[in-house]
Amino acid sequence: MLRAQWYFDTLLKVFGDVILPTCGSTHVQFILFYLTSLSDIFVREFLDFLWSKFVDVNTPTILRVTCMMYMASYVARGKFISLRLAQECISLLVQWTQG
Repeated sequence: MLRAQWYFDTLLKVFGDVILPTCGSTHVQFILFYLTSLSDIFVREFLDFLWSKFVDVNTPTILRVTCMMYMASYVARGKFISLRLAQECISLLVQWTQG
C-alpha cells in the first residue's frame, strides 16, 4: 500500500499543478480517477483535496469552480463512491451555500 500511496500522492500533485488549471482536459484525469477507485482512502483524500481548494478564498475563482465541477462529476459518476459519502459531499455543499 505504501507504493500505491506514493503513486496517488504524486498523481494528486500533478493533478493540482497541471491538470486542474488546464482548460479542456478530457482524458488525463481519468488515470487519477481510476487510482482513487482502488481505495476508499484515496477517494476521501481526493475529495478532501478538491473541497479544500474550493473553499480556499486565496484560490483563483476559475480553479475553485473547476474543483467543484470535478467534485460533482466524480461523485455523480463514481460507482465506487458510497451513497453515504455522496450524501456527505452534498451536505458540505449545502452548508457552504448557507454561509
